[in-house]
Amino acid sequence: MMPNPRTLVVCSVMASFATLLSASQARANGAFPAPFKVFAPASRPNEMVVTTNFGLIDSYDAGKTWSWTCEHGAGDFGYLYQQAPGTSRRILAVAPAGVVYTDDRACTWSTAGGFAAGSTVTDSFVDPSDGARVFALASRTDAGTKAYGLFVSSNGGTTFDSKALYTAPANTTLDGVEVALSNPRRLYLTSSPASVGAGGGPSVIRSDDGGATFTSVDVSASTGVGTLRIVAIHPTNPDTVYFRFSGNSDDRLMISTDKGATLKTIFTAPAGLSLSAFHRRPSGTLFVAAMDAISGTLFRSTDGGATFDPLPHLLHVGSIVERDGVLYVLGDGVSDPFVVGLSRDEGTTFEPFLNYSDIKGVKSCPQSLLTTCHPNCENVLNAALFEPKICETEVGGGGVGGSVGGVGGSSGRDAGNSGPKGSTGAGCGGCTFGSSQSGDNALSALLISAAAGAFGLRRKRAGR
Repeated sequence: MMPNPRTLVVCSVMASFATLLSASQARANGAFPAPFKVFAPASRPNEMVVTTNFGLIDSYDAGKTWSWTCEHGAGDFGYLYQQAPGTSRRILAVAPAGVVYTDDRACTWSTAGGFAAGSTVTDSFVDPSDGARVFALASRTDAGTKAYGLFVSSNGGTTFDSKALYTAPANTTLDGVEVALSNPRRLYLTSSPASVGAGGGPSVIRSDDGGATFTSVDVSASTGVGTLRIVAIHPTNPDTVYFRFSGNSDDRLMISTDKGATLKTIFTAPAGLSLSAFHRRPSGTLFVAAMDAISGTLFRSTDGGATFDPLPHLLHVGSIVERDGVLYVLGDGVSDPFVVGLSRDEGTTFEPFLNYSDIKGVKSCPQSLLTTCHPNCENVLNAALFEPKICETEVGGGGVGGSVGGVGGSSGRDAGNSGPKGSTGAGCGGCTFGSSQSGDNALSALLISAAAGAFGLRRKRAGR
């Protein structure tokens, strides 16, 4: 555990949201500036996990009982959480220590090996079809020059190859990496100039052979000057990719149907708003959300992105996922009437699925975390999110007083607020801005919006 407990600050909605938006690394797979997600494994229908900037919230009984685990050990200050697909229980995150992971529902955290001393990990991505293959972006300063590289792990993120699979040119930043679900040999990266004076513009970098070779295309003629990040790869067509472009005065959703060679804008956020979520239904219907510190709007397109119509909501939608025809979205849990809400009518109406008042206590682990988590619990309590009993109560996988996977609780790993059945994510392929896992054996992930800072909570993070 770090020497000083993380600090949670009660602040205004606008201040917290602005702080999150300014934190360029607080994003998932390079898409959106938010440190939160929900995981809902299709193979474990009763399990759900919400990751936040004050720990993990989970349920292993279809949402009847929720427990909380504070950040601790190597997992301190974690963000960019990922869930391994298939039967693995592993959750990964990026932290000051590097890539970190837990195999026991956040009771303990370990640090991945293999990175050179002085390296800073900025992003990671789990192959949605093979949880053993994990990619990470890392930078290292040598003789005053910072160099970015793409590194790969073949054992689920326990260790990474010390030699970079790809090294960015000088004065270039790597901004995101994803792997196509339908073709695991297809990799996409995005890059941008390290500074305004470096020249050039955003590029899409592609590998068709699993990382043996890469082709880079400057797409600044389509985007302009700014940062390009990967939102989603089409689940069945690896040539189609959705991107988010953030310029000085605009925030756009773009699409490429030719492997990233050319990009076209299909949605621009209204003036003053920032893009926050995207989802593609199996039918082809598209959803995109935009918000500021005060309000947010969800837009829907039924014509493949030719037009988008606003839906009648003032919600800070930070992520959208679908399961069995039901849409689940993440709100901020304070100004919005839920942390997770669900819709059965394509977003026309929503009902609450999870609120902070549903949390019953601290996760029961083989080594009790009550003492470790108490300082953080008090901070969250002071922000009026938790009830006092949470800080003194242990909750296990099967309910209050239960234990965690393999010790007497349910044996699954994480799960999201996607209801009693596991998410399929069909037709999405990464559209949840933090995980592009989809399909029957992968996870559909939700990314809680940057507006979740409107909790009134903001923990100080080193370097952000």
